[in-house]
Amino acid sequence: MVAAGKILPLALLLLITLLPTAWTHPRNDRPNFHHQAQPTFTQGADAVHNRIVLKSKETDHFTTDSNSISKKLRLATMDFNPEEEEGDIHGKLKELMQKAEYAIKDSIVWANQAEPTAVPPNDPDYRYQWGLTKVKGPEAWQILADSQPASESRPTRSTPQVVTVCVADSGTDINHQDLVGRLDPKIGYNAIDKNNDVSDGLKHGTHVAGIVAAIENNSLDIAGVGTDRVQILTCKFLNAQGYGFASDAVACIDYCLENGADIITNSWSGGEDNPALRDAIQDTLDKDVLVVVAAGNTASNLDTEKAYPASYAAEFPNMLVVASTNYQDKLSNFSNYGAESVHLGAPGEWILSIVPDDQTDYYSGTSMAAPLVAGAAALVQSASGRKLSAKELRDIIIETVDPLPSLQENVISGGILRVDKAVQAALDQAPAPTSRKLLAVH
Repeated sequence: MVAAGKILPLALLLLITLLPTAWTHPRNDRPNFHHQAQPTFTQGADAVHNRIVLKSKETDHFTTDSNSISKKLRLATMDFNPEEEEGDIHGKLKELMQKAEYAIKDSIVWANQAEPTAVPPNDPDYRYQWGLTKVKGPEAWQILADSQPASESRPTRSTPQVVTVCVADSGTDINHQDLVGRLDPKIGYNAIDKNNDVSDGLKHGTHVAGIVAAIENNSLDIAGVGTDRVQILTCKFLNAQGYGFASDAVACIDYCLENGADIITNSWSGGEDNPALRDAIQDTLDKDVLVVVAAGNTASNLDTEKAYPASYAAEFPNMLVVASTNYQDKLSNFSNYGAESVHLGAPGEWILSIVPDDQTDYYSGTSMAAPLVAGAAALVQSASGRKLSAKELRDIIIETVDPLPSLQENVISGGILRVDKAVQAALDQAPAPTSRKLLAVH
């Protein structure tokens, strides 16, 4: 429990990593890898705010339609007038703490840039979607196609299911030509403005959604790893300047859970332990939902330098923490790591995906590695023929990695994502097909 009136500092970092050579270009236009000025984002730490996060002890004393984060978790926010005297504010906090389990100053999320380890290769195939090729995404699609024969004499091994991946980020361009038909009918929620406007002023959330679910084989833009077996649910908590409140991130997790998400992908992270965020992660475990988290971009060893929510993974078996690798199969120089705290690596440098207004762009960071794993997990769940527990899903992903020397002492599994091996493992564990019985006519 937090002492009455105590303010807990928490420096959360959004793991968006726009390249120093960032640009936006029309589809089918090959990029020019010349250096441009580094983009600048407003730092959330500079923003003045007086928002408090409160959790009621037992009865829901604080939540209303306008300030609720999660009624189930009894979490709410409260804004104080910045012109009030400090003593008045602490007096109000003391009064509130009589009914509160804890009260903490809300955190701010801001953009954190990372530079790629090396100049991208000249091979056009690598310039486009080298990461998807590296983890054998197309091979996984073929395995799934082969597991679903059309002949009635050969019953299907497993029934395809559409898996919902919730993207808690900066929103999604719901009109993007490469996401048509891949969005959950509910579309999503804006935790900032408490409405359903999930437009993406930052572009980051759309980029993440494209990695998971962009339409394949439509002669447009890119292909998401999840194919037609995945649909995207969006929750927006990051604004167009690249920052937002941690309480809104908690509201997004709550929204994802309440609206049927099977997997939640999170390309943001933070510094200190936060009780509200911990409560939200506990709720994902209670509902048996897989939570995929970017490891972070500060080149830190998470075994000794904690960053949340990634560092909750030691407590919660429904979490997967993902580091970034480059096209040389090396750990990205910006990526966090941890032999006991980060589960696996996935491509996270020079990753091409969609951005708003029917455009595409290259970003780098663990922000890009995490959704690749989330989309792969969706394929595994779809292939399984039954509802896998979050731990089962996590274990399949971890146990089927490709070992890499550069990751042997840097992540738990010692390897990089292999989508084809994970999908095959799920099919091997799937229930045997039921033969159709022929009815004789008498």
